[in-house]
Amino acid sequence: MTSDISSQPKRVYLDVCALCRPFDDQRQARIRLETTSVELILAYVRKKKIELIVSPTHDAEIEATADREERSQLMLLMKQLGTGPRSICKPHNSEPNA
Repeated sequence: MTSDISSQPKRVYLDVCALCRPFDDQRQARIRLETTSVELILAYVRKKKIELIVSPTHDAEIEATADREERSQLMLLMKQLGTGPRSICKPHNSEPNA
């Protein structure tokens, strides 16, 4: 029996720049529009209409995010909604093993 591809959710990859858009200054119309677009995509992910793909690149880029709250929110988002190969995300500033 073959699986029906049309019944499987479509997959989407959002880079960290897109995922950070809601944290950006929303005074510009373009930024607000992009934020709304990202939020709409994430709403579809939450409803399981599409899958959010996570890659090791997400880990590295999120780990490099300077703002602690933004980094924490992004890590949580990827853990809750992302699928795919990942090591997502190790705690920031972990003490090196002695």
